[in-house]
Amino acid sequence: MSLQQKILVPCDYSELSLNALLFACGLAAGSKGEVYVLSVITDSRPEVSQRDLYQAEFAKVAGSGLWEGITVRQLIRTGKLVDEILKAINELEITQLVVGTRGSRGWDGVFAGSYAGKLVRASPVPVFSIKQPARPQQIRDIVFPCDFEQSRPAFINAMKKMQAAFSGRLHLLHVTTGKEDDRKLISDMQDFAGANTLERYTLNVRAAESEEKGIIRFATEIGADMIAMTTHSRDLAHLYFTSIAANVVNHSRIPTWTYSGA
Repeated sequence: MSLQQKILVPCDYSELSLNALLFACGLAAGSKGEVYVLSVITDSRPEVSQRDLYQAEFAKVAGSGLWEGITVRQLIRTGKLVDEILKAINELEITQLVVGTRGSRGWDGVFAGSYAGKLVRASPVPVFSIKQPARPQQIRDIVFPCDFEQSRPAFINAMKKMQAAFSGRLHLLHVTTGKEDDRKLISDMQDFAGANTLERYTLNVRAAESEEKGIIRFATEIGADMIAMTTHSRDLAHLYFTSIAANVVNHSRIPTWTYSGA
């Protein structure tokens, strides 16, 4: 990427969080950016032993050469995981958040376990959700699902910058779950692309039993490298049951990029 970034990675040194750290270091290497590795002490175990453990793990990863030539800073805080992440974003003026995530049986278990879904909705900055090892330098084809009826300028501007940084191609996608006129949809998508001065894009319509399944199926069909989506709200009280973006993050094997654009 070519844009300078301040990137935050929540990290407990599990395989998932190390995948996120690998991706974040790739982002920083391409932007001359900085990476902040945040570990949060959340349980009842002695804080001193947890702090020592995180410091030892940080030193171990540093010794592996993962971030050679990149500015990486360690942060250790005590508190509630999502709260401390959001505080760090604001205090450090973070520009990107990278989180490791895993799939689940559904979003009913999000609050008891995975935190990635909460951050997708609550983060004031774009969120990369990483499930498997991935490198930013390999991202070229980006699926952009949208209803193409409403434009969020902040989201569109952020997405265009992200696309430019990856030198990527956008694949605009409308998933229809009923009887709709494909020609009308393509025309609406073209108008949307023109109104938002999009470049390097394709227009696509697919039918599926649900929007989430249609998005993931299309991404697999074209061999996409990432999915970019807006989130509808940052209000945690809605629990995400109707959030298409959260479900896509949950089930997608490739990286996702989400941003509220609020």
